[in-house]
Amino acid sequence: MIPTSQGQLAVRWHPPAYDIRVERVPIPTIEHPDDAIVKVKLAGLCGSDLHIYRGTTGLTEPCICGHEFIGEVIELGSNFHPGASSRPSLYSTLKVGDKIISPFTVSCGECQ
Repeated sequence: MIPTSQGQLAVRWHPPAYDIRVERVPIPTIEHPDDAIVKVKLAGLCGSDLHIYRGTTGLTEPCICGHEFIGEVIELGSNFHPGASSRPSLYSTLKVGDKIISPFTVSCGECQ
């Protein structure tokens, strides 16, 4: 997503199907202690995006495409800190400025 003075640009799908637009959306903010905000540098579209594009997922609201991406952490919620305990190790090691990759197999690390 490209930051602009009134938000950022994002590729968005609109229901019911076959409607993709590049639109300006608000820049996100931290809302919960577990939130992390990543500035996306590169994103790809994959097969699961095609299901959305074709309207076969049952979604009824617009959806931002490109859940596989490379980016940089620009802000972290309060649960991310060096002394974080009883959480996945990522909570104590991730920091602003870290470069990250998000493949299709995203997992919070808390499920067993």
